Amino acid sequence: MRNRFLAVGLVLSFSSLFCGPNRAEAQVFNPKVCLAVPVIWRLPCVYFAATGREEDVITVSEASPLVAERSIAVDPWALLQSTPGVLVDRITVGGNESGCSSRAPVMEDAAALGKGFLDVNEVIATDLAVAGSLPGELDFNAFAEIPVETLDAGATPGTPEVPARLRPRRGTDEWQAAGSFQGSGGGEGAGETDRVDSQVANVWVGGPLLKDRLWAWGEAGHHGVDSTVLGGQREEQTGRSGRFKLNAQIGLNVSTVLAGSHGLAAGSGIGAGPARAPETTWKEDGREDIWAAEGTAIVTSDFYWTASLGSSHRRLGDRPPFAGMEARIGPDGVARGSWFGFREEDRTRQARLGSSVFANALSTAHEITFGAGWRGQDENRTLTSPGALVTAGGILGLADGLALAELWRSGETGARTGELGLWVQDTLSAGAWTVIAGLQGDRQDLGIAGGGRPWALLPRFELNRSLDRDRMTQAWISLGRFASRLGPRAAWHLDPQAPAALREVFADRNGDLSREPDEPVRLLLPGEGLDLLRPGINPNAVDPRLRPEITDQAAFGLQRALTRDFQIGLRATWRRTRDLLDERLLVRDGATGRVFTATAGDWIPAGQLTGVLPGGTAYDAPVWDLRPGLLWTGGTLLVNGDRRQESLGLSLTWRKTLSNRWMTQGHLTWRDGNQQLGPAFRRFDDPTNTLGSGDDEGRPVTMTASGRPHEIPGFQGARWSFHALGFVELRDGLNLSAAVNGRQGDPLPYYRQVARERAGLALVQLTDRPDTLRTDAVLTLDSRLEKEITLGDAVLTLSLEAANLLNTGTVLERELDLATGRGALADETLASRSFRMQVRMAWR
Repeated sequence: MRNRFLAVGLVLSFSSLFCGPNRAEAQVFNPKVCLAVPVIWRLPCVYFAATGREEDVITVSEASPLVAERSIAVDPWALLQSTPGVLVDRITVGGNESGCSSRAPVMEDAAALGKGFLDVNEVIATDLAVAGSLPGELDFNAFAEIPVETLDAGATPGTPEVPARLRPRRGTDEWQAAGSFQGSGGGEGAGETDRVDSQVANVWVGGPLLKDRLWAWGEAGHHGVDSTVLGGQREEQTGRSGRFKLNAQIGLNVSTVLAGSHGLAAGSGIGAGPARAPETTWKEDGREDIWAAEGTAIVTSDFYWTASLGSSHRRLGDRPPFAGMEARIGPDGVARGSWFGFREEDRTRQARLGSSVFANALSTAHEITFGAGWRGQDENRTLTSPGALVTAGGILGLADGLALAELWRSGETGARTGELGLWVQDTLSAGAWTVIAGLQGDRQDLGIAGGGRPWALLPRFELNRSLDRDRMTQAWISLGRFASRLGPRAAWHLDPQAPAALREVFADRNGDLSREPDEPVRLLLPGEGLDLLRPGINPNAVDPRLRPEITDQAAFGLQRALTRDFQIGLRATWRRTRDLLDERLLVRDGATGRVFTATAGDWIPAGQLTGVLPGGTAYDAPVWDLRPGLLWTGGTLLVNGDRRQESLGLSLTWRKTLSNRWMTQGHLTWRDGNQQLGPAFRRFDDPTNTLGSGDDEGRPVTMTASGRPHEIPGFQGARWSFHALGFVELRDGLNLSAAVNGRQGDPLPYYRQVARERAGLALVQLTDRPDTLRTDAVLTLDSRLEKEITLGDAVLTLSLEAANLLNTGTVLERELDLATGRGALADETLASRSFRMQVRMAWR
């Protein structure tokens, strides 16, 4: 019987796995072989190598949708028993609050990351630039590591391939340790461009507590980031973290994992920028504690199961230096005095049970997976308001001598939500064909008493075909449905303790932007989250039939291996999202007291905003207000609307793995999209084109909102992007690499604020579409020179990295409010040229 292999080595580099600017490395070692493959750049790249007898070599290939055919002719779990130190677990220790811990992997080009309970085999590493602007958020509670496939590289055509999925491990049968320190410094331009200085120190050690049975790994890290933002203000952040992992092999067929992490973060000057005076920035503190446990049992060679439990507790607090004092925004648009304070706290509990069955029927091999998962979350947000926030009337189009005062009610919102997922999937392999068919049921508890538990059925189908005898060309097509995670949004919307605001226009006689007792109120505007006639009751409402947004996706791919180490690929993705969430204005009829949802007939013209956009184009934006007799209650109805969004993306990729002393990889991506407004949306929409309301037809942009008062959301939506990386091994242990990245600039939806007598404050978008104007395209060039020195059992690595060698000072964000003195001026620029030195020592 042939010895399948002596060792499998894997080095994984993924930018978001560990501390801040530091690079993560996850390794699998056999005690007999030490793999030394250069890991370069903070990119989601996987580098592979293997050792073994010439007649039977195992290579490791990056997981991607159906790139490799699968068969069950060989017992996949023999790998476990023949490779001590390589264990099966999916746990990544870490979250994101300490600023120095792991983040969830990214689902490739999908609409719902971390939504429901997707099988970990659907989660793969990708370059964020390929996906462009991803809708959805990163889920720090996901404990899944990035899976990889093991394939029989020496197999002849028709030979079954091994379908085992190994995760990156830390346990080894040989004690190993490593430590590193790196420091970086920005170049010229401080005050005129952003710059970042950072220091990162890290040390880890791992090895066998009981050889071939029990392994331990631990890590401790510290990082500090000192940023100088545009205008010269400083923002400082520090963090400490520690992690551990225990892997145990209980007999030949059972393995277990226990993992945990703890992180602390602190900062000062958080939120600094040209639009925030130093006294409005935050002092920050964060804490995060995570633990997870997993067990895998191989019942027979055709059946195994895995169970896992996990919990996380994260806290983050941002508080201004002078809480409780009045805040003000002057004609220049700069905030001064004091600011809002925030505190977030999340607790998550998670359990998962999954199983796989391998079977053969006639000439078809089956891998049937099924399981269930549950996640419960307690999420709380607290807002502490300044004494009052006064805005200069000129910004709002008010008459001279008037100002707007906002009186915010501090509040705390809390929600207890949950998710239940059930899934079953069959992977069929026959000859050159592979088919995946699956169905997932996803139920979400919205945290609303007496209801709010919608179900979603999510089918999945994929088809893969080898187009030639030597399997150098693969084509695949996939169809799938995804459900967004609603989370606490509905519960927070109804929480009577939620923050609220009352707005009034007053005569600022002395022009000091401070509400004095002898300065009379000229106009009382509708509240936000506060009904003046029912001050103790939350005016918001939620449709009892609320359900998650649904995305249908179809993807086609073609991949061609030009040689064994060089391949190119083409991917096309079409996506349609429906049931998008809308908030409809709730108004009260002053004559009858009836509360209802405002429709198109309830609005009347209230004026025009005219002027000139940056670049010289004139704008003329209409403003609408509620008709006389109606008044906004301060609340909205949260419903699923009838808007639809479609997108189409094309991506050309290439990758040459490390061979003949060099490698390269990259992509060129284009995407387009369209949003359609349904009759119901048109009926209930505020006809004023308000910023971020999603009321523009055509190509949509992705909006990222913080949910905090007076923080304008960010907008993304690049039509094109590219990335190219090259690496070459020079002589005498020197390695040189370079990376070029580029993308279209972000949208600039300029706006002006208007105080409407009956409908409240509105941010009026001045262009027909949010992406009519954009920032300049972003182009960066980075390089790295590395030298490895072997000192007995130790390896010393010295490296010098240069970031943004072009140092163009590209503007990334601008002030969007054209009514302020800072209108259209830069808010953030590409960080200036910087250099980073790193020293790393590893022992075996």
